[in-house]
Amino acid sequence: MKKAFKFSYMVLLSLVAFAISSCTSDYDYTGAPKVANEVYFSNAQQSKIELSKSNSSFVITLHRVKTEGEQTVLLKYTADEGSIFNVPNHVTFADGKAEAPITITYNPENLQYGTYNGGTISVASEDCDTTYGIGSFTFKAGATEWMDITSNKSMGAYREDVLTTFFGVDNAVDEVKIQKSVVEEGKYRIVNPYASWKGEEGTTYDSENDHYWVINATDPDFVYVETCHTGLAIGNYGEITVSSNVAYNLEGGASLDLIKSKKPEWFGTLKNGIITMPANTLLISMANFQEGGMFSANKSGLFAIALPGKAIADYSVEAAYKGRFTDANDNDFAQVTMTLSNDVAKVKYALVPASSDLNATVSGIVDGSVASEEVSASGDVQVPFDETGKYVLVMVMYNANDEAVGSDVLNLSLKSSKDAAEVWNDVAAGTVTIGVKSYGSILFQKDPGVLMGEPVVTEGVLSQSGSDPTKFRITPFAVEKAPLEFTVAEDGSITVDTQETGLALQDGTAFLVTDIVTYFGADTDNGKLFASNGFLSKYDSSKKLYTFFNVYTDASDNAYAFESDTFEVTDEGEAKIHAAFAKAKKAAAHHSAVVSAKAHKMYVAKRGAWAK
Repeated sequence: MKKAFKFSYMVLLSLVAFAISSCTSDYDYTGAPKVANEVYFSNAQQSKIELSKSNSSFVITLHRVKTEGEQTVLLKYTADEGSIFNVPNHVTFADGKAEAPITITYNPENLQYGTYNGGTISVASEDCDTTYGIGSFTFKAGATEWMDITSNKSMGAYREDVLTTFFGVDNAVDEVKIQKSVVEEGKYRIVNPYASWKGEEGTTYDSENDHYWVINATDPDFVYVETCHTGLAIGNYGEITVSSNVAYNLEGGASLDLIKSKKPEWFGTLKNGIITMPANTLLISMANFQEGGMFSANKSGLFAIALPGKAIADYSVEAAYKGRFTDANDNDFAQVTMTLSNDVAKVKYALVPASSDLNATVSGIVDGSVASEEVSASGDVQVPFDETGKYVLVMVMYNANDEAVGSDVLNLSLKSSKDAAEVWNDVAAGTVTIGVKSYGSILFQKDPGVLMGEPVVTEGVLSQSGSDPTKFRITPFAVEKAPLEFTVAEDGSITVDTQETGLALQDGTAFLVTDIVTYFGADTDNGKLFASNGFLSKYDSSKKLYTFFNVYTDASDNAYAFESDTFEVTDEGEAKIHAAFAKAKKAAAHHSAVVSAKAHKMYVAKRGAWAK
């Protein structure tokens, strides 16, 4: 399914359930006596009335129970401030009629688009009864600012690139109703932009109310979108609100002219009936996450709106890691399959360290300051790399006019064939348990359970690196001969860097493993949140137990399981493992001191340069 939520990159660690009880008591009820002259307003009558400048009146209907004879009913009108409407002081039922039309008049020249007012009409006759009906009716009437766009195609299109920020969905394209303003030329709104997401697994949608997303394209070179309460909620995160950098700052009191002069890169464009916004200029928030704070969205720069009669081009590229290739000269390459969509003329790509500024990399590829390769057809590419580490393959898509139209990334963990053979010293034997407990409910819309379906228990050996005492491995871990390598910090906490497991799906998709804090990043909000809530991998000497809070992913960083895995040390290795662990922490402390000293020297040097 195109919109399937692969994975939620958000975290909610606690839910509170409330139980509501009620009490009842028996009592006798005597209804009020009915009278002959019962009149009322229907509760089915629309209270918001759309008017036209081509008319000068509209009708509100009064009802009665008994229809015999002619009957005149006095009316009272309490007008809103600024009301332009004339309401009669009485209305007459014809003999045999249960309805009487109240004709309300107005001067169409006084209508202002987008302005609604009215008032309350009440039954004023003392001989009329409204015990069983509504004795007054409040209405708002006016001329809508918005009208449907007439075209050879009645619907427009919307390519989503906001929910992609956190929920791993594809850039789905949906048909949407788009209206234009009759007040301001170039102002549009999408009617219920997320209505098509109703019924998707894990979602709720407020279908009782309309939700509008207004796009201000009055200046086609400075387009921005206003804030929209979508009516859509995913999981327990609460209603999703979408906005933009421009709208956020306008709401904060900045002027449009100031934003244009200071941040022109925040604006999109309207060209040939297509509205686009640059990458990272849209915002997303969820009512129950981080106090409804706004987060940057439109990461791929693929947000687009096609006005009726126009079509959105497909500027997507699919990339999949196939493995490492080493040529006859011992040069290493990451083999990647790229599949270009029909509207992509070419893709420029560059492999950069995972720590790189990806926005700057995209800009550098576009302006030529970052070296890149390019491909103009689907197929395999070989990307050279020198060292083991985490990388990101940054891809920029181009159209037939040689314009950059979007970007995408592929996260890679690569291992060099030139790595020296590591010497490992056995420390202790123990029992490995893969899948002790699933914590998938924290990350996924539907908990997938543990990776292997049920806990798998094997025997393994804990070893320590001969060259770096902070590094350990357990062999085997998930499968025969496949180890789990990890690093011990000064405080005893454990880090599992992304690595292969030897496990794969039936289609060949290889599984990688990373501890949860490392997966999000120890310095990120989510990483800190997991660490503070007890999800740091660790060794408990009292239990002789290593516990790993592991996330299992594919090479594209899509997660499939989040679980605890353990290694329980046997009695024979207890003393030896204590010594190894102490040695590891001492080595980590020394390393930390060296790094801090180097950082201080760099700081002093820079400070001196700044002073000059």
